[in-house]
Amino acid sequence: MTTLSAWKFGTLQGAGEAPAKLEKPNRDFLINLRDEAVVSWEAGRKKPMTVILPVRRFCESACEHALRP
Repeated sequence: MTTLSAWKFGTLQGAGEAPAKLEKPNRDFLINLRDEAVVSWEAGRKKPMTVILPVRRFCESACEHALRP
């Protein structure tokens, strides 16, 4: 199943802090992050800036380990 979530922030700083806030839930297996990107569009700019973040696969390796006999 594919899921896409998008969050809107009032400031560039808020958007920049979001990935750090997802770190612990991902590590604790509450969520399973596959891909992350931060897209910011400053007022007056023609195009948004996109930063693609490294993939963190905590859940996959832990889940595979738990399922082994």
